[in-house]
Amino acid sequence: MYRIILTVMFLLLTACGQDLNFKVHFADIGGLKAGASVLADSQPVGEVTGIEGDAGKGYLVGVSIDRQHQAVATEDSQFVLADLPNDASQKCIEIVQSRPGGKPIVEGATVEGSYPTPLGNFPFGELFKEIGRAMKDFTGQVERYRKEFEKLPDSEEGKRLQQDWRKLLDELTKAQSSAESTLRKDVVPKLQEELDVLRKKLEELQKEPKKPGKPLET
Repeated sequence: MYRIILTVMFLLLTACGQDLNFKVHFADIGGLKAGASVLADSQPVGEVTGIEGDAGKGYLVGVSIDRQHQAVATEDSQFVLADLPNDASQKCIEIVQSRPGGKPIVEGATVEGSYPTPLGNFPFGELFKEIGRAMKDFTGQVERYRKEFEKLPDSEEGKRLQQDWRKLLDELTKAQSSAESTLRKDVVPKLQEELDVLRKKLEELQKEPKKPGKPLET
């Protein structure tokens, strides 16, 4: 009985200490080789263990993530085929987490890979959140000071301060209107135009027949 308990404990400890192995599907691997690095925040967290064809649908890339770094591999993560930092002649897989946490990828699973985009992994969401927080804070300050200025004594100095306050509010209103007009008339149309060009190029690229894959390197 004692021997059985020890055996079970050994198996559990061994299982807990295993690296995480799963596959990433890519339509094209662009020179990626077995043994290539898997990175997260430009730091090695694992490696490519093998590459196999996927019945004419691309490639299945086997990866192994070190057990101490498995938290970066979740269902919310992106697995981007990228150039190795400081050596563009070599390829790697970069794990990008869209948010911390998330449901871990299970052993033996297959996930979809992705490719770098012209905007990279630009944090639009965080940018807009930060702008929103800044505007909320500024609006709060304006409202707080508005109430204070309403309480100013009826004196010459108080009247001058109220006049300066009204001028500031007028400038803020004009600045807001000008910014909205610039965004609506200049910035947004320009961005839309560039987005349409990228969309057309993407559609043309997707229509091109796929070239036969190169012999696999393992």
